[in-house]
Amino acid sequence: MKITQENGLPELKLHIPSRTKDFTLLLQGAKNRIAAVYDLTVGFKKTRAAPTLLSILKERSCQAEMFVKCISVLEIPQDSERCNNWVHKFYQEKDQIYVYFVNHGTFE
Repeated sequence: MKITQENGLPELKLHIPSRTKDFTLLLQGAKNRIAAVYDLTVGFKKTRAAPTLLSILKERSCQAEMFVKCISVLEIPQDSERCNNWVHKFYQEKDQIYVYFVNHGTFE
């Protein structure tokens, strides 16, 4: 992907690179108002057919797992450059977690 090549970042397999400026500005603006950031990753189990938005709206059943991570804002660097690096590293880890789910059918 062009963004990762231009910035010398590793290519993510199943995610697109995050917009770090937006996250950094949001974090700086909400400082002292939020205690944590929550990351939610949903993985759908392989069944007959992959769920679609339409099938979910039609209340067709599907099986899914959710990986939830609570990150204290104290763990996230406040200055722009270090926060950008933290976000890129976070997405690399998130990508590895989801690749594991795709290969094994579980987040465990």
